[in-house]
Amino acid sequence: MTRQTFAGLTLVGAALLAAVGCGSSDSSAPTSTTAPSTTAVAGTVLWPLPADPQAAITAAGLAAAKEEGQAVHYHSHLDVVVNGKPVMVPANIGITRTGISPLHTHQDVDSDPQASTGVVHIEADKADTFTLGQLFTEWGVPLTRDCVGTYCTDAANELRVYVNGKQVADPASVTFGAHDQITLWFGPRGAKADVASSYDFPQGE
Repeated sequence: MTRQTFAGLTLVGAALLAAVGCGSSDSSAPTSTTAPSTTAVAGTVLWPLPADPQAAITAAGLAAAKEEGQAVHYHSHLDVVVNGKPVMVPANIGITRTGISPLHTHQDVDSDPQASTGVVHIEADKADTFTLGQLFTEWGVPLTRDCVGTYCTDAANELRVYVNGKQVADPASVTFGAHDQITLWFGPRGAKADVASSYDFPQGE
């Protein structure tokens, strides 16, 4: 496995040049806003990355190292749907200009350097438990039992989370497992959620 190293990164214009890890390229620095936004563009809800990714990683109880951990390495997949609209999972969650968290996303959508396919990378130096709540904290989007961003359970709507097609109780406490398919869903109470029970990971992942 090629190790992604962050020592000696140089900034060229607005682009961040980084080495390749997990077979993905990472060609742009995290972009940002200080708070999640919920702008709908072409049917997709967008939540940008935080302005200070290092602070977000720290808030998640994690640390950014100069290179990806090697002792533990697996992937999960995340879908987020709000009122029937897919949420774009951004690339570079958990990545700063100089380091990388053991819980992160890479740019793996050729047509959009800020997007990922929703594959979540867990690459750590030791066995540990990583949660959906930590990933959302790194993303800069609040996630609790009842709310994601500004969308909260009320008399008309509800927040649900599914792991491998089965609904579980608390979104923030969901732990990532190898090849898990996780779907965070917000919509009308009683509505049927059409969620995947698995994800077709690329060969080798």
